[in-house]
Amino acid sequence: MKILRKSAAGRMAKTLKLVDVADYIGVTVRTLYNMIDDGRFPVPPIPDTKPRRWNVEDIDAWRKPSSNQANA
Repeated sequence: MKILRKSAAGRMAKTLKLVDVADYIGVTVRTLYNMIDDGRFPVPPIPDTKPRRWNVEDIDAWRKPSSNQANA
């Protein structure tokens, strides 16, 4: 379920709960927990959200290959 929340820039941002993040990036919830624990998923959740929520824009930025990797 996507929820809209104001971003720092003042526009509405889509957010996802942990289960939805796992589905969005194509892994199981257990794998996502493991990725968070070992640092392979460095995107922090939005502070003070219960249940925890993540900005879709932050997840998309993490998923994009950096320009350094593209040139390697």
